[in-house]
Amino acid sequence: MSIPEHKKLKNIKYKFVFIIDMVTQDILAKNLLEDSIKFVEEAIANGGNVLVHCEVGISRSVTIVAGYLMRKFQWTPEKAITFIKQSRPIASPNSSFLKQLEIFFSLGFKADIGTIANSQEYRNFCASTGNMVQYIDLGLGASLSPSTSVDNEQEMTPLADLKNSINPTKRFCCQKCRKELFHNTHLMYHKRGKGTNLDEFNSDNFGGEKVEDEQCMFEYLITPMKWMDLQGSYKGKINCPKCNLTLGKFIWGGRQCDGTNNKECKAHISPWIYIQRRQVDMFNVPKTNPTVNIIEAETTESKSEVIENKTEEEITRST
Repeated sequence: MSIPEHKKLKNIKYKFVFIIDMVTQDILAKNLLEDSIKFVEEAIANGGNVLVHCEVGISRSVTIVAGYLMRKFQWTPEKAITFIKQSRPIASPNSSFLKQLEIFFSLGFKADIGTIANSQEYRNFCASTGNMVQYIDLGLGASLSPSTSVDNEQEMTPLADLKNSINPTKRFCCQKCRKELFHNTHLMYHKRGKGTNLDEFNSDNFGGEKVEDEQCMFEYLITPMKWMDLQGSYKGKINCPKCNLTLGKFIWGGRQCDGTNNKECKAHISPWIYIQRRQVDMFNVPKTNPTVNIIEAETTESKSEVIENKTEEEITRST
């Protein structure tokens, strides 16, 4: 809890950050880590000193200090924590905080919303911990979704858009009408048996290339998309916005993953945004045309026709 106003010391500037020491706590979302680091940076730049504390000074406060040191000295999480342990031997951030510091490191010591929203590694972290990917204030629009918060108020859950995909290599289209629906950058992966009930996870090979023995390959689980009709319902069907073909279903509270290929999973994934493989076709995004992923083929029968027509026009202009 924050310090009551009547107990605060004069001439001391306070900042309270609500963080729970649990592996499901997302410190990258809502600028929690970014704002905390900036607070420390500004205080030191103005000649001040900063006391960072939590309940026992082992995990949460150490994570914030480590983030500051990493950005200032371009350190890895391991080096920052080793340095802290010289003064605070019991320093030991939980495994989830360590993973998020690794993501922070991989993103060039950036933790702002615009940066993490386009990070596949961050999406994978959210999928394995049951956190909604925090696409906030990126010009994607937003939609009200049912909230499970204590105060029963609805929260804003911004949705992803095709136009904001960063360097996609695959695009997925409706099997019936070829409407482009999502990209490989919107896929969310999780390890078998590791979801919101996760007590601890190993950061080795996590969020990078898929590991055959651990990666669950159940159908397509993706981030909520702007074209989906997800408003006002706790669960329901996901239909193609063009031909209305049933593609899959969503459950905001999540559900247990069944696994595939005789490999049991049982991870609880929340939210559950599921697209059936047989209802969509996958295509490569041509490297020679990086903007093809945002072309809307509403007036043609297939996206391939748009690509072919554009190529012919470009050839004609060049000759």
